[in-house]
Amino acid sequence: MKRRVSLLVLSVLIVILVYSLIGCNKIIECDENSFYLSYKDNFKIMQLADIQVPSVEACNEAFKEIDKMVYGEKPDLIVLTGDNIDWYADKGTFEALVRHMDKYSVNWAPVFGNHDDEQEPSFGVTKQYMAEVFNTSEYCLFNVGPQDINGVGNYVINLTNERQTKIEFSLIFMDSNTYRTYDLEDGSDSIDGWDYIYPNQIAWYEQTINNITKQNHNKSVKSLTFFHIPLMEFETAKELQLNNGNLGWGELREEMGAPMENTGLFDKMKELNSCVGVICGHAHINNCDLLYEGIHLICGLKSSRYSYYNEDMLGCTVYTLNDGEFVAKNIGFVSD
Repeated sequence: MKRRVSLLVLSVLIVILVYSLIGCNKIIECDENSFYLSYKDNFKIMQLADIQVPSVEACNEAFKEIDKMVYGEKPDLIVLTGDNIDWYADKGTFEALVRHMDKYSVNWAPVFGNHDDEQEPSFGVTKQYMAEVFNTSEYCLFNVGPQDINGVGNYVINLTNERQTKIEFSLIFMDSNTYRTYDLEDGSDSIDGWDYIYPNQIAWYEQTINNITKQNHNKSVKSLTFFHIPLMEFETAKELQLNNGNLGWGELREEMGAPMENTGLFDKMKELNSCVGVICGHAHINNCDLLYEGIHLICGLKSSRYSYYNEDMLGCTVYTLNDGEFVAKNIGFVSD
């Protein structure tokens, strides 16, 4: 009996040692929508945006650049903000991307973009299929989220202190969906545009923030929210920045690609006073950190040379967390 206990203790110690060596800080999946990670000072999140690889060969090529950034920055968490594969990529391409992400031995968390499941039905690359593959990954933190709301991949990662008695920071992940048709106000016609985050997702967001507050001894927790398609407020902030130039920093070379209807997520974020930053991709040649009505609106750098891009706006965006605040910086592709 003593020998069995000793072997068990030894096994646990080996697991702890391995996790500490590879840098993976996953603690436990608490419930169906939430993960918990150990928080530390200078917790570093790397955002990879719009990798958009169309083939296995392209995936291998794209990750040569991504490898340099990951090994150079040593992030604690990597976030993929959608359009991870292109509209004509097959299952093999997606599976290659997941394998590449896992080789870093770093926790990573994805959301979907408008291109990820845009393939011909015969390709079989659906959100449900991709979710299943995510869940076979050793390091991917992903959950499909509640079944009774729009989107696939509405979930939370809470960063806790070492004793898991306090949530230091929360990361909210949402599916901004794909496309929708908008009726013109006069009823004369309709127009195709980008989809939005639906009212039932906003209700889930509100409930999630309130639950985190209750779980944290009724003390509010600062949070970052990640999804693909920017909110309408991004376009407003972009115009203010171009006209006045006093909201923050950024290169703004195209439209934000926001929905044509405002469903109220930004106003809900202000009301709940948790979100300090909304982080998106989608617009390949916009890159900014604009402080608008108390919330940072951020478009990360595009992270590959697939689909359209500007050479001087390629890389990743890194967020360093401390004491409920964060600092964003760009990391360009590293020259050989």
